[in-house]
Amino acid sequence: NKLNFITMIFTIFKKELLETLRDKRTIIFMMVIPALLFPVIIKLTSSFSNSMGEKAAAKTLHVGYVGQENESLDELKKDNGEVGKYTWKKFDDTSKVRKAIQYGDLHLGIYFKSDYNQDLLAKKPVQVNLIFDGTDIGYKERIEARIQSYNAMKSQQRMEDLKIDAESLNVLT
Repeated sequence: NKLNFITMIFTIFKKELLETLRDKRTIIFMMVIPALLFPVIIKLTSSFSNSMGEKAAAKTLHVGYVGQENESLDELKKDNGEVGKYTWKKFDDTSKVRKAIQYGDLHLGIYFKSDYNQDLLAKKPVQVNLIFDGTDIGYKERIEARIQSYNAMKSQQRMEDLKIDAESLNVLT
């Protein structure tokens, strides 16, 4: 009984497949049109994404920060010749930064811990927290690139201060 049921299903599947393959229009809709449309859709999507990224890169970012003035913040505030510019505003606490982002007055927020300077002097890693709206494309990436650039500079400076050759840290070449 079970074998008859499986045979019956296989027979129906074979019949439907043969009917589908006989119809040339169905084959065209199943194979040719998607093969032509997908590259166009991908191209449109990538050009839209690129144009949004370029607009974000050229836009002036309004950044709020929480924490005491410090060397890192001063370095991040410097104009380093990027396409887009930055404006900086100090806030008392992160909740005000979040509200300003929510209302569209800011694009990003940076929070430095209160013991930032002590950690930096002790040559410990210092945590920097970003506050941002995830729907704003490219803003977070811009500030992260700036932070990474500063981090690389400070890491190099620390290695020189400690008389560590950067090459000696490479395990494989």
